[in-house]
Amino acid sequence: YVSKDKQRAVLFAYDLHPRYKEPQLNVKLQGLDASKVYTVKETNLMPGKASELECNGKQYSGDYLMKVGLNVFTAKDGTSHVLTLE
Repeated sequence: YVSKDKQRAVLFAYDLHPRYKEPQLNVKLQGLDASKVYTVKETNLMPGKASELECNGKQYSGDYLMKVGLNVFTAKDGTSHVLTLE
C-alpha cells in the first residue's frame, strides 16, 4: 500500500509454504515516487529480535524498488514480514 502523496508505503510478505531450495524472486513495488529515497524498516519483530532481512534499515530509490525490488522471502515456513518505507 502506498500513501496518496507517495511519501510512505507498507509491504506485507508471507512465507506460507516455501519450497525447499526454490529460488526466491524479488518483490517489485508499484506506485512509488521514482525520484524519492525510501528507508526500509521491518516493523513486526518480536521484542529483542533483530530483522534477518538484508534490506532492513537500508535506503533505496523508488525507481530501484519498482524495477529491481526487494528480497523479502525466506525458506522459513509460516513466517511474515511487514515493511514500512518512508
